[in-house]
Amino acid sequence: MRQMLMAFFMFILLGKPAMGNLFDGVELRGSGCKEGTAQTILSFNGQTLSLLFDEMNAQVPQFDGDNENNEIDFDQRIGQSRFNKNLARKVCNIIIKANIPKGMYLESVYFKGDFRGFTGIEKGAKALFDARMISWEGMARKTQRVKTSIVRKVWRSGEFFEDWGLRGEKVIPIASNCSRGNKRNIKLILKNIIKLQIKDDFINRGVHAEIGLDSGDLMGHLALTPKLAKCKNQVTRPIGKKVSRRRVTRPRRLKRILR
Repeated sequence: MRQMLMAFFMFILLGKPAMGNLFDGVELRGSGCKEGTAQTILSFNGQTLSLLFDEMNAQVPQFDGDNENNEIDFDQRIGQSRFNKNLARKVCNIIIKANIPKGMYLESVYFKGDFRGFTGIEKGAKALFDARMISWEGMARKTQRVKTSIVRKVWRSGEFFEDWGLRGEKVIPIASNCSRGNKRNIKLILKNIIKLQIKDDFINRGVHAEIGLDSGDLMGHLALTPKLAKCKNQVTRPIGKKVSRRRVTRPRRLKRILR
């Protein structure tokens, strides 16, 4: 069965200023979206971004080491070997680059996710699916960590052979600096994770598990709606006119002439 995840990223400006081409590029990194397995489509007006992913699936035991088992993150505090056959952790890092219109700042981002997939795990295994925003950076500011899940589901114990659908909505405050001059670039960093693990008590007992996003239905839908606002206390000058600054001089003191 072919596995695919489809996600739409949409930026909608609330207000009168024109956005122009908001997006400046997308980077996809990780075993969950390797080169050649993902496609990005930008709308004509530059305001809608669509991403198509293949091969967003995992299974255990695994023997190829094509994973991010060794990564330390919110879901595991200690990195594991990529060749640990009892653990399969697939990651897709999504880096969205955008240009914020001059005189505006990014106040918040509204996320709405809709994912569908399949999980089949035998007793003694557990599974995780998580789609979240990790951080944002840019606009003369250092990286700001967020780590907020948009959609998340955990299968901890028992046997599961089910088709599932996950929906979630989240408003994440950003409050970036004001877009001025050449300081207009911002990056939104998202991460999708699927993870399977055989519990210690069930190792070498023939336990199998798999998880994947299913293309037989809606696949996955992820929408982003940023809320832009005008910068406050921003000084603007008329174009083509120079502002002259007159030097203020103090009157000279009169000297008394002593006779």
